[in-house]
Amino acid sequence: MLNILEIKQYDVINGPGIRCSIWVAGCNNHCEGCWSKHTWNPNQGRPLKECIPEIKNYLNNPKVTGVSILGGDPFYHLFNGDYNDVVTLLMLCHSYNKPVWVWTGYTKEEIDKRLQELRMPNLLTAFVDVLIDGRFDITKKDMNLKWRGSSNQRIIELNK
Repeated sequence: MLNILEIKQYDVINGPGIRCSIWVAGCNNHCEGCWSKHTWNPNQGRPLKECIPEIKNYLNNPKVTGVSILGGDPFYHLFNGDYNDVVTLLMLCHSYNKPVWVWTGYTKEEIDKRLQELRMPNLLTAFVDVLIDGRFDITKKDMNLKWRGSSNQRIIELNK
């Protein structure tokens, strides 16, 4: 079960424009120097199903120009259990025709491989516009990078 730690109606830090940001619980990457260790426990927060009305309300707001999904790791459950809520969240956000950005410690290649193993359609190209991928690497930390913490992390535009 995917739990939500926080939903911010207005976020101007995590992606361009005014965005709704959704912070999910659960991460097993445990990167050294992670600034959000408080998000690692997948059993904290509120179940996604309880948060859906709030997310819909925020995404209906015309001032909100995009969605940012962060954590934790939004793809934690894709690799560690029930991934249905991940699909539900991505589909819901995508349905508002606002750019969906997702931050993950997994690489695009790891996600693609996992989706193939599960015989699932590619969630990335179907529901995600921009993927920021890769584990935070403290030896490559760069505070001047936009929307990422270390130079090994990539900003991948999936749906131009």
